[in-house]
Amino acid sequence: MKKQKSAPGTPMISGESAFSLHDTYGFPIDLTLEMAAEQGVQVDEAAFRALMEEQKERARADARAKEDRPHRRSYLPRHRKGTRRGSTFRWLHGKRN
Repeated sequence: MKKQKSAPGTPMISGESAFSLHDTYGFPIDLTLEMAAEQGVQVDEAAFRALMEEQKERARADARAKEDRPHRRSYLPRHRKGTRRGSTFRWLHGKRN
């Protein structure tokens, strides 16, 4: 974890390190802030928030790009040769011919 000096003699955890903990391991920023405060260390929260916003923008852009792609219908079951259509439905719901 990178520590920077914010004021003379006051160690600081960089926003990049706090973001890495959150993004990679899911470690909440609240716990990072609390644990750092207990040890007398500051966290560059402004840099963390900026990196979080960049990540959110990348995720939004990715979601928009996925919306623009045509949907694949591979999730629908294929009709197998030699079986009647709807036979699975009838079997599951107890309906007989």
